[in-house]
Amino acid sequence: MFKRVLYVIAVAAIFAGCSEDNTAVAPDPPPQIGVSNRWLVAYDGAGKQTSLHSNDVYDILVTSNGEVWMGSGGGIAVYAEQSNGGAGTTRIRAYTNTSGLPNPKIRRLIELDGKIYAATWGGGVGVYDIAAGTWSALAIKVGSRPGLLSPLVNDIEVIGGVLYFSTNAGASIYDPVTDTWSQFAKAQKLSYPTYHSKNCPDCPINPLVSTIAAGTTSRGLEKWYGIRVDFGLSPEKTAKYGVTVDVPLVAAHTYYKVNPNGLPELSVNDIYFDSDTGHFWLALASKGLAEVDPEANLWTRHTAIQGLPSNTVYSITKVKGRLWIATQAGVAAQRNDGRWQGYGRGAGLREVRIRRVYTDDGERLWAATISGGAMLLNPNAEGL
Repeated sequence: MFKRVLYVIAVAAIFAGCSEDNTAVAPDPPPQIGVSNRWLVAYDGAGKQTSLHSNDVYDILVTSNGEVWMGSGGGIAVYAEQSNGGAGTTRIRAYTNTSGLPNPKIRRLIELDGKIYAATWGGGVGVYDIAAGTWSALAIKVGSRPGLLSPLVNDIEVIGGVLYFSTNAGASIYDPVTDTWSQFAKAQKLSYPTYHSKNCPDCPINPLVSTIAAGTTSRGLEKWYGIRVDFGLSPEKTAKYGVTVDVPLVAAHTYYKVNPNGLPELSVNDIYFDSDTGHFWLALASKGLAEVDPEANLWTRHTAIQGLPSNTVYSITKVKGRLWIATQAGVAAQRNDGRWQGYGRGAGLREVRIRRVYTDDGERLWAATISGGAMLLNPNAEGL
């Protein structure tokens, strides 16, 4: 009888413990970020387009006169900025190839000295004179005539008042003050040789420069040239390709993928210099982020293991003292512990394939998406 009483007490204790262990706990809500989802392709009752030309947005530019320019795969839509920040919902102007723009496939927008430069995919670079309200185009190199090495322009960087264009045939450099051209190619040990015609079977492939960035270190003003590599190339051809660094008074050198402690992959979507740390950051096509300390020649990988929403990273910027990235699965901010906090559909994003993150003042964060138009985000640093 005594053993039976002990058994009943033990069973009751077990069930009591199970009841406590199975208490339902509500999961933490997904991290939130303020989102304004206002800019999409739209049509009026007569079928006339009234907003973006395409939901495939490549770049956003807030100009010095307060206009918000959005460049997409179909042209440029211009909005007036509201007094409380952001852009209004009414498009005030639009530009396509019928309004002077050399090509409607926009890749990058940059403002410099009263002009807006629009990199296009097929038409070179369009130049908009803000005061005159007119478009012109930079010359394309033909024979001995100077100009852009290719009409396929991936990116624009302004370094010391000089424009650097990343093209499918090398890096073209233009000084608008002196109206002179130069290039950074084979003679300067660019990781790709200069462009050769496809009719030359023994010539090397087209040097596709994807992005250029610059930053001042103890060695001086360093210029970093990123590349993209076509699929299907033999290892023999790609073994000599990499990210090339041009440093004053030092021979240009290249970081190669073959170095296990260096460049994780060849295809680089964006390069960003963080002046606060002196580090360069590389957004990679499939290997996450590469953080480079040029003083120590130290490379650090950041991938999904460190919290990236995706290892396909398109763009990098800094807002409110934090690095933000655009990825194939949302945006992410670097936390205080060095890891990354991602934001996706659960945080309110209409589209998670983010092509570019952009800030005009270091406080506002804009996002250009691959198929969901443009968004203005309100990054909150609390809890990171």
